[in-house]
Amino acid sequence: MLTVEEIEAIRRAYYHEQRSVRCIARELGHGRRVVREAIRGERPGRRQYRLGQAKRRPVLDPVSGIIDAWLAADAAAPRKQRHTAKRVYDRLRDEHGYRGSERQVRAFVAAWKRAHRSDAEGFVPLAYPPGLEAQCDWGEAQVVIAGVEQSASLFCLRMCSSLAAFVCVFPTARQECFFAGHAAAFAFLGLVPRRIAYDNLSSAVTAVLAGRGRVLHEAFLALRAHYLFETRFCQPGEDGAHEKGLVESLVGYSRRNFLVPVPQAASWEALNAALAERCRQDQERTVAGRPASIGTMLAAERGQSLPLPRVPYPCCRTVAVRPTRLGLVTFEHNRYSVPPRAAGGTLLLRAFPWQVVIVDGQTEVARHRRQYGQGQEQLDPRHYLAVLERKPGAFAQARPILQWKASWPPVFSAYLAALQDADPEQATRTFLRILQLGLRHGEEALAMALEAALARACWQADGVEVLLRQAQEPVVPATPVDLQTTPALAAVVIAPPDLRVFAALTDGGCR
Repeated sequence: MLTVEEIEAIRRAYYHEQRSVRCIARELGHGRRVVREAIRGERPGRRQYRLGQAKRRPVLDPVSGIIDAWLAADAAAPRKQRHTAKRVYDRLRDEHGYRGSERQVRAFVAAWKRAHRSDAEGFVPLAYPPGLEAQCDWGEAQVVIAGVEQSASLFCLRMCSSLAAFVCVFPTARQECFFAGHAAAFAFLGLVPRRIAYDNLSSAVTAVLAGRGRVLHEAFLALRAHYLFETRFCQPGEDGAHEKGLVESLVGYSRRNFLVPVPQAASWEALNAALAERCRQDQERTVAGRPASIGTMLAAERGQSLPLPRVPYPCCRTVAVRPTRLGLVTFEHNRYSVPPRAAGGTLLLRAFPWQVVIVDGQTEVARHRRQYGQGQEQLDPRHYLAVLERKPGAFAQARPILQWKASWPPVFSAYLAALQDADPEQATRTFLRILQLGLRHGEEALAMALEAALARACWQADGVEVLLRQAQEPVVPATPVDLQTTPALAAVVIAPPDLRVFAALTDGGCR
């Protein structure tokens, strides 16, 4: 292979010194072909070998038609369920007895995809004005919550100008979680984008019409009206994913950088707090080709976007429920308790992502932790205390009480045992009355009062209530009176009481 200096000498001899190819080859010691290539500007010695005809593949050629048919049929298959080169090789081996190498199959599939790639397929670099648009999408990830590994729905929203991201997880991708993700994202970013791009997800779209026409879900319209942002929905199919590539890449980026290794948390709220902190740390990053860090550009976007409303949107789903005689309402195959006064009529259940709130008109009657399994119960023992006071015989077998015993303060069990020894006949009724004091004063305050009652051998509900009030009433220290400033008080003399009058009452028979 010629060096650059040798090529320069050949071209100088030919063009400036007007020497022939034969003369240059003889004087410089190169072949005539090499000299001609140097004169034409080519790099001698880098000629590419070209096959006169396609190389025979005796093992692959008999099944090449099958591969071609499989790859062609993928055009009608879902984007994430199409043949990879590995899957093609596995099917050839298992279904057609292929004995060739996997490397040869991979090379064939790659060449096929290059040959069938549309010339129109390509991308255009885009620029977004600050605050104009965000992109939103769902992803999936594995998490461990309270020791249980489970699949989580990953809510992702990204600003297009600054690339500021917000990521959180939910047990499901239901509509109320979709709305709660928006409210949390807007609060975290401190702005509302003027427009948000989506897929045609069922939480927002009920029907896809021709072109960009969509029939939107009524609840989603209420969310949009509350925050006043506009929407842009992508085209159905694989092409739609290219219209919101920024958030598509965020799903993978957050999964690789925020959720590896598989995160473990005591609760969903704790995991979301950790993800929010990772999003804050990510704002310190400067993306290649950007003039400043993500956080700096996000601050500039806040002045160009929509302001946050004063009141956040109520991200819940509302359904009508009717309690049973056991004081239970059913929602998504799980049951929640309500107090006896609410039983017998129709109530409204508001399902938030993390809580279930049951109301009677505008009055809240019950609030529970939301369950996402099936056949689970959330029983508030406070809802059954009044009923148990009328039916104390059911106390020992009452499911709400049995569940409560596993977590109530240890002094409750100690006081109950001592009360049963002191007054076995009325112990259950008395203890139920004492438990109802906790509805007004709180469980922690009641536990402190029972500690004092146990020390004083106080076995009456009224006595426990007195101890509760004494503990909660502020202690006002006595202020001594300065008698020098009030000489009239100094002259007052109070005689000590004569206790013998009480003895006279006893002698008189008054007992």
